[in-house]
Amino acid sequence: MHPTLVARLELDNELKVYEAHRQEYLQKYKNLYVLIKGNSFIGVFPDAVTAHQAGVSKFGMEPFLVKQVLEEEPINVAPIASLLVSARL
Repeated sequence: MHPTLVARLELDNELKVYEAHRQEYLQKYKNLYVLIKGNSFIGVFPDAVTAHQAGVSKFGMEPFLVKQVLEEEPINVAPIASLLVSARL
């Protein structure tokens, strides 16, 4: 299996783990950052940089999830011009 596909499957799994525990995380870690690897909760951190550094220290270049625990997920919107330029590349 291609490494990019493996990483995507791992990320999908880690997002499922996050969603399964989201209410618990909201009660305990609202606005903080969680680090998840595979099916395991690794830790909670005050900011994304610290969480990422901990993930790299523990897992090297293996993929892992760093996610801020928020009540409402932000919606990312890209301007249509950016989408058109990206589509042409």
